[in-house]
Amino acid sequence: MSLEAPFWNGLKEIANERRLTVSMLVEKIKTDLGKGNLSSAIRLFVLHHYQDQISALNQRSWSA
Repeated sequence: MSLEAPFWNGLKEIANERRLTVSMLVEKIKTDLGKGNLSSAIRLFVLHHYQDQISALNQRSWSA
């Protein structure tokens, strides 16, 4: 599996936040993926994770 350094770093950070190993998180992503490209699924997972964080921050700032 080939990922660019920022995606590896994001994946490690997310795994750490969830108190999982990177391998455990990748297995979860793989299970949720079913058939498809694992590298792409990981990239999308990392992207969506950070998009969700940004959305949550924006919602908090609008409601304050």
